[in-house]
Amino acid sequence: VLAARLASALYAHGLERGVTADFCDCNAHLEPFFTHLGYRPVRVVAHPEYGPVTVMRLDLHDVPHLRATGSPFAGLHERWTQVA
Repeated sequence: VLAARLASALYAHGLERGVTADFCDCNAHLEPFFTHLGYRPVRVVAHPEYGPVTVMRLDLHDVPHLRATGSPFAGLHERWTQVA
């Protein structure tokens, strides 16, 4: 899936630059996709253009959580720690 490949590239880019957390907002139908990547819901807010959206947070270094969700980021983090 192209979206997962793009997200993985951005995750790796963030690791290389010292990013520790990422936030996004999404409509309800996209929550399962972001949850699988390792994002956790924070709260629902009213977006001025999209209506109700869920704000989600990703801890880039929470490998146990990434593994538990089946996130492709878990393997990327393990490879990154071996190289770093």
